[in-house]
Amino acid sequence: MSLDYQLFSTTKGHNNCTILHLKFSPDGNLLLSVAQDSSICLWDCRPLVYNQPIQPYLSFTSQQGLITSIAWCSINSEFITGGGDGSIQIWSIKDNNIEQSAVLKGHNDSITCIAAQVTNILTISSGSKDGDVKVWYSNGESKTLPKTHRGAVTSIDYSPFSARNLIITGGYDGSINLFDIDKNQCLQSWFENVEMTRIYPPISCVQFSPNGRFILVSSMDNVIRLFDLSTHKCKRIYIGHKNQEYGNNSIMSVMHTINCGIITKGSGSKDHCYIVSGSQDGNIWIWNLQNKKPVQIIPFLTQEEMKTAQEQYSLLNEDIHAWCVDFHPFLKYIVAGSNLDGSIKFWKSEILMHDDSDILSDALLGLSVS
Repeated sequence: MSLDYQLFSTTKGHNNCTILHLKFSPDGNLLLSVAQDSSICLWDCRPLVYNQPIQPYLSFTSQQGLITSIAWCSINSEFITGGGDGSIQIWSIKDNNIEQSAVLKGHNDSITCIAAQVTNILTISSGSKDGDVKVWYSNGESKTLPKTHRGAVTSIDYSPFSARNLIITGGYDGSINLFDIDKNQCLQSWFENVEMTRIYPPISCVQFSPNGRFILVSSMDNVIRLFDLSTHKCKRIYIGHKNQEYGNNSIMSVMHTINCGIITKGSGSKDHCYIVSGSQDGNIWIWNLQNKKPVQIIPFLTQEEMKTAQEQYSLLNEDIHAWCVDFHPFLKYIVAGSNLDGSIKFWKSEILMHDDSDILSDALLGLSVS
């Protein structure tokens, strides 16, 4: 059964260039978008509650060079950007303005991924093109975790509900590592590259499940895997989309990686979880988490838009890459950007699926497991 996501709106706030990053604020009121020309836009998403398109809010251009990664570090008032110049910048939204509140320097190469966690104090973790992973604290302290990646760190995420301060990292060398930040220790490695040569396909995205028991891993062999952290085993494999290496190990090839995520109840499903991913075939793919089958494949371009792209730019569907995708934390919207013209598209589903109890889905959501 399809989730029946339908195109809701198309908007533009960037020039005709690739949209690299899209991220809803934790409360869903704002959307942060970043393009390849280093332009950053904030969008007011409150109209979505009333089935109205998002509205432009604030925009500016960063001086960090290529913006390689973004993350929110508060409900909706602060965000961070990682740059090709190796810096991390913290931005505050105040009185309808965006102000730079701090600059973090310490990496010797381009930032390739960042993540933030707010507990008693703000903690930021960052990965760089040279394989370093650093942790930054709001009290000014920082540290470098043991080096485990031989090449760029492509993705990083915090465990949401762990008694310990855990992060997961994925690398261009194909390895995945679980760190205990407080102990400054690598607890577990998957696909560890003990040689200096590449063995496994590069990792493009790693993400914890909502309860921290599973990790979702997207790699550049057209496969998404779901791992159980308690057994370290792969529980599910999702295929059909296209996610392959883009050029060589340059900053742009590291940047052009497809992200993925887990849609939970708040995003439109009553009793189920779904896997969503961008794709280099011009589509957004959605799988049923339990049976691994695609439930919907959403073309980024409509048939009319594809015809125009073919006539004006001699583009084929496989030339359109849906690089980034995100989903609203509470409403039934998916947002995506591509390498085409700087446009941002929203799709909405009106369907609530009512399925039988799903043990794996319940486990992902943190519910009781029988």
